[in-house]
Amino acid sequence: MKDPTIHDIARKMGVSAMTVSRALRQTSDAPRRVSEQTHRKVLSVARSMNYRIHPAARALSCGRSLNIGFHINCPGFRWDSPSWSNVIFPMQRCLWKQGYQLGFYHFLPEDIAEFGDFLSSHRFVDGIVTLGRNLSLREAAVIRESGLRAVSLYERLDGCVALLIDERAAGRAAADYLWARGHRRVGILAQNVRLKRWCGRWTGFLERAAQIGLEVPEKDRLFVGPEDVQGSERRIARELFRQWRRSGSAVRCFWIPSDYLAFGVVEELDERGLQLGRDFSVLSYDNFEGMGYAPWRKPRLSSFEPPLAEIGQKAAALLTAEAGGDGTDCLVFHARLVDRGSVATQCSVH
Repeated sequence: MKDPTIHDIARKMGVSAMTVSRALRQTSDAPRRVSEQTHRKVLSVARSMNYRIHPAARALSCGRSLNIGFHINCPGFRWDSPSWSNVIFPMQRCLWKQGYQLGFYHFLPEDIAEFGDFLSSHRFVDGIVTLGRNLSLREAAVIRESGLRAVSLYERLDGCVALLIDERAAGRAAADYLWARGHRRVGILAQNVRLKRWCGRWTGFLERAAQIGLEVPEKDRLFVGPEDVQGSERRIARELFRQWRRSGSAVRCFWIPSDYLAFGVVEELDERGLQLGRDFSVLSYDNFEGMGYAPWRKPRLSSFEPPLAEIGQKAAALLTAEAGGDGTDCLVFHARLVDRGSVATQCSVH
């Protein structure tokens, strides 16, 4: 049997094929083409007939590619990371519901001519999502000059709508949380990257700690650089934490704003027979355990969770809205704390 067409749906409903076509293309954020009653009835009949919109035909009818590009310009992009899978999958589902496909395009910084040609013709994508933190000024300029709708993840870029996470606010909230739990002296284990604006998780923490009197001694501030990690965060964290314990520090609570690093510390605690949340406290960031990445049988870490799915969905909505943007060039999202008891309550810690 051949696949049903809009003409088959129209005959079954007793309406024109144009009405069916308009109803199928109608979305919640687009100008209304048919009544809401007709829209719902067409969708119901289409589902009952197992109708599927042909992507090529739809693209031809509306003069667009119906493809959104996800631009990657770094060879070390970690597809398996919960940080990205929990952005990409919701984005893909949202785009699919709007009749769009998500394509992944890899252009390294030295491929600037090819990247510019890819964008300027508008043959391949109707919009692009890019990892703003990784872009050079020239790459950002090429995106801006293309005139394409563009969304930048985690960095402000001219010509793009930026979707940002206020990680500095998460760092401040972490300091307040540890103070409220009775801790007065804590340590920090964090990744120190090249650009300060990427380090809000720990800079915000130190700023707030200084304001409220939460001590973070210099000897208890442990930092690793990105060049030292190379996908070995857990091993590096274990080694660094092991060295720190030999110093004899009295600190028994750490802010570790990366689950990858925190997992290594918890493994070290387990190996030494120390109970998380009683003998030693750890507060983390990412909440990978709540996203399906479970190094243990059940989640254990209290952790700040960034709204990754919401960010992915918002990126899709911005790039497919028929009416265009509302002039907003930046949207800021906030992480929420998921408390699992890995931070002990202290009556007095000095």
